[in-house]
Amino acid sequence: DMQTKSTTVCGATAVTSSYTAPEMKLGPNFLTIPPRKATSLAAIYKSGDSYYVSTLTVQTVKGDNPTYIKDSETIIKGFQMLPPH
Repeated sequence: DMQTKSTTVCGATAVTSSYTAPEMKLGPNFLTIPPRKATSLAAIYKSGDSYYVSTLTVQTVKGDNPTYIKDSETIIKGFQMLPPH
């Protein structure tokens, strides 16, 4: 169910992906994390012969929660990628 969209971050090429992350079983002493709504942002910055990739992922088991929706949009829209120095 992955959906992707091209975008930019601070002028750099980027892509957002929305998908359902699968259930995660972390071991017998941990709770199982159920399938959940996830959105990832990946930005690519080229400097000379080097490429830098930065990723950000937000996810929740309560994808219809208004606070999550608002806050995750703020986090993704506010993400900045600064060139190395």
